[in-house]
Amino acid sequence: MKAAIMWTVNDFPAYAYMSGWSKKGRLACPCCAKKTDHFSLANGSKICYIGHRRFLPEDHVWQNQKSQFNGKKETGEVPKRPAGDEVFIELQGLPPVTFGKRVKKQKTAGFGTNHNWNKHSIFFQLPYWRTLELRHNLDVMHIEKNVCDNVLGTIFNIDGKTKDSLNARLDLQALGIRRELHPVDNNGKIVLPTACYTLSNEEKK
Repeated sequence: MKAAIMWTVNDFPAYAYMSGWSKKGRLACPCCAKKTDHFSLANGSKICYIGHRRFLPEDHVWQNQKSQFNGKKETGEVPKRPAGDEVFIELQGLPPVTFGKRVKKQKTAGFGTNHNWNKHSIFFQLPYWRTLELRHNLDVMHIEKNVCDNVLGTIFNIDGKTKDSLNARLDLQALGIRRELHPVDNNGKIVLPTACYTLSNEEKK
């Protein structure tokens, strides 16, 4: 009997471990690679990935909407997904990584600017792995649960669960978008205007 690995199915952290491409930092997307669209949020201290409109048709109405997204028109092109041979060549240029509890974390040259590789993927030792169009899948169950938790935590305004925080509103203000949600100074007290998705007590029930 002969067997072959067709692909892996993981959540996002395990995806990073299996593929060798780190899912943290500016180049977190393994498909967009070094063409990942990113910018840092000043108040939320997080990296934001908001270049999704470039995957829509060029004449889509969202392409020219500024205030609903990041305050800019979308003019970017759809990035080409790296082919298996391209990935294999990139991996050959990486120095070997030493593993172990006592070994200091090592970063390869160009990490975070030209690539996000933090180790060689052992799967490329398989003779057919570089020919696969789809090598890794995301586990939908984990994604659905995380998105659902965040949406419910926000519309129910649950402490510690909501994403609608003061820092989020300050980032909207810094970007110059969603002016109706900008914080208001009410006699020295910062007030967050009620958002359209905020539920009343009756609606929560």
